[in-house]
Amino acid sequence: MIELGYKTWRYLGLSVALGYAGLGGFAVATPKSAAKYFFGWDPKTLPLPEADVGEDARKSADPPSEEVIKAILPLVGARDLSIFAALMIFFHARQHSEMGVVILSGMVLCAADVVAIWKWKGPLLAGQILAGALSWGIIGYNLYFEDF
Repeated sequence: MIELGYKTWRYLGLSVALGYAGLGGFAVATPKSAAKYFFGWDPKTLPLPEADVGEDARKSADPPSEEVIKAILPLVGARDLSIFAALMIFFHARQHSEMGVVILSGMVLCAADVVAIWKWKGPLLAGQILAGALSWGIIGYNLYFEDF
């Protein structure tokens, strides 16, 4: 697809791994901050501020409580950290095809994240996350399908 060398694709795969580490670490270490940033969930300011989400999102669901945020966001972070660990193992073992499989499999999770972020936070942040996910998908595709 895109003509880059083997090492370049490997290090782009490493950048995906580090992205997962950052997102996962953020959700595990500071679940309330991650919930507020990605979804606009702030238990201290119920109902949701009007600027953050559309009318449809406000009508369809209430934001979760602080207890739910503290329970759910670390699980999402653990998911991302497990993907980071798998990618690092494959990076260290120089198994670029396997890195591509993990990255492409993660696209399903990214799609679900984009839908949830769009619902709660709106199209701007969701579009940014989607653009990042698409770039990760291109990296995963090339790691898996290119013959090095």
